[in-house]
Amino acid sequence: MIKCLVTGFCSGPSHSVFPRTFGIGISLTVNPNDRSPIAPSLSILTPLSGDAEEVCLATGFFPKDGQMQLTLRDATNVSLHTKKAVMSFSAKSYYFAGFSSKSIQSCSMNGITVEKKYDEPVETLPATVETIASSCTVETIADEIEYADFIMKINFSSILVNGLRVVFAKAVAFNVLLTVKVLVF
Repeated sequence: MIKCLVTGFCSGPSHSVFPRTFGIGISLTVNPNDRSPIAPSLSILTPLSGDAEEVCLATGFFPKDGQMQLTLRDATNVSLHTKKAVMSFSAKSYYFAGFSSKSIQSCSMNGITVEKKYDEPVETLPATVETIASSCTVETIADEIEYADFIMKINFSSILVNGLRVVFAKAVAFNVLLTVKVLVF
């Protein structure tokens, strides 16, 4: 049976599945005083295909607390709090990703705004034998064959040396056994 003595403090038998707790827990955040704010670097990432969510990625900013504003294509604004940003200990700055299932038009944070860039697709020409052959030379193919021969010789030498080591180790072990046999018997 669990007894609640004070709001937030409950006690029960020691084998209870409810641990003894007091309050809602403590959260500790340490911010250095001598650190000046760092503006974020913003990027809008879109999926290559499919119906995946779009992302506004804020990197390298300090302090952690802030607001990210997403302007969607239908002119609605979404405000996201960056309290769950992740800190990079090596860079001593924070990273945050704001997700949206709708298309993001722009993203802003701490006075920095980035607009989505729409790039026109580039037509690629099919590669022909002539264009591929013009980029290859006989010297590069000969160099590759010479390099492959060099690697093959190194591999062979390595296998040969390891085989000789095994034979030598067996010979030493056999000689030690014969010596022990002669001395003991």
